[in-house]
Amino acid sequence: GDAVVQGLWFSGICGVLAMTLLPLIPSYFGLLGIPAGSQAFAPGSAYLRGLVWGVVPLTASGVLASGFKGVAELHPVLTVNAVCAALNFALDPLLMWGLLGFPAMGVAGAAVATNVCSLVASVLSFWLLLKQGVPMRWAAPDLRTLA
Repeated sequence: GDAVVQGLWFSGICGVLAMTLLPLIPSYFGLLGIPAGSQAFAPGSAYLRGLVWGVVPLTASGVLASGFKGVAELHPVLTVNAVCAALNFALDPLLMWGLLGFPAMGVAGAAVATNVCSLVASVLSFWLLLKQGVPMRWAAPDLRTLA
């Protein structure tokens, strides 16, 4: 449990660091040889900007999945992954093409769907770990553990 809590702190740190990279997205696409006015630039940068906002739940879901591995319980990880894969399968067309009253967001909608699924995976995994009896004692970040 303590290692999982420290991993969740690491997820938060990753999220802050990822946010600092947002202004560098145009330069990143330039390094890839994709000029700002090209057909791929706008949707590609919208997708990447969207994914950056999901770094915390994405890394947190990985940390929490590792918590299950630490107690030798892999079934919950498989269940959470199956639920989230099905949810992503359903959300992608809804958010990309604006079906059933959702706004059409293009490829940025795929990023939003991925972020929602990562958040669902994190919440479900956290709840299942608690239900499994894994103690989650919130403590300040321990730099020795995080390093």
